[in-house]
Amino acid sequence: MRQRISVEQLGELTEEQKERLREWWKPREYDVFAVGRISDSVHELEGGLIRTKDCDNDGCHGAELKRESLPLLSIGQCIELLIDLDGIRIKQRTGRTKIYFLNPVNANQEFFDALWQAVKATL
Repeated sequence: MRQRISVEQLGELTEEQKERLREWWKPREYDVFAVGRISDSVHELEGGLIRTKDCDNDGCHGAELKRESLPLLSIGQCIELLIDLDGIRIKQRTGRTKIYFLNPVNANQEFFDALWQAVKATL
């Protein structure tokens, strides 16, 4: 199972969705991100890790980083985004956890693809 979205998947986002993602993203230590311009046809990107020295107890200071970058979201970050932006509902009962996407997703997809589809619809 994949652990992160790909650069190509970032290219599926509209400019408005990319801006909402940047607004939501709070760079943290060990985040993986793509730097550069992302468009439908051209991917001029470099990946990177936010290094420890870029972070302190208040988080990572990345105004410049955020302006030029988009995060390659992990499964956990996708779920966090969906919770924060009200795109998902989680219910727990008798030791079971159920996740309800508030936007339609294709149930026949791999879990991560369905998760990414929900993120795009929420952004």
